[in-house]
Amino acid sequence: MYHAQIGVQSWYIYDNNSDDDIEDVMESLVNAGLNISRRVWPWIKTQEAGFAHCALRARESCEWVGFIDVDEYFYSPLGLSLHDVISNQSDSGNDVAEIRTSCYSFGPSGLKHAPPQGVTAGYTCRLGAPERHKSIVKPGSIEFHADQCGAPFSSERGI
Repeated sequence: MYHAQIGVQSWYIYDNNSDDDIEDVMESLVNAGLNISRRVWPWIKTQEAGFAHCALRARESCEWVGFIDVDEYFYSPLGLSLHDVISNQSDSGNDVAEIRTSCYSFGPSGLKHAPPQGVTAGYTCRLGAPERHKSIVKPGSIEFHADQCGAPFSSERGI
């Protein structure tokens, strides 16, 4: 799995009503030795609340947490691992709490079916400018205010 190869050690999957056999996929990845947990997250348009929830849950077990979709990939033009990139930023003498990267969207490149070599090799056309960003954060540096999220996200209901 790509993310394990670049240095991701644990996955927190927030399942927003998936219908693609996620249980079977996760079981095969756990059997392959990956540290994966799943949380059913059925609410529509609550991605930021999911990020906050994940950061709160990860505070005690993770130094860094990245918020990315499974079909998104980090790319280092220098060939650095994710661990190297984070170490370079952390060791810079600054109190770094977030590493933000540009997010480029690749399209199907005129193809009607998924390419046999996979989408990361076959989808070669992308927008010229990034649409948004992706963040890797230190969860211990984030202040979480559950009362701002309200029910059903209140920490009183448990994490």
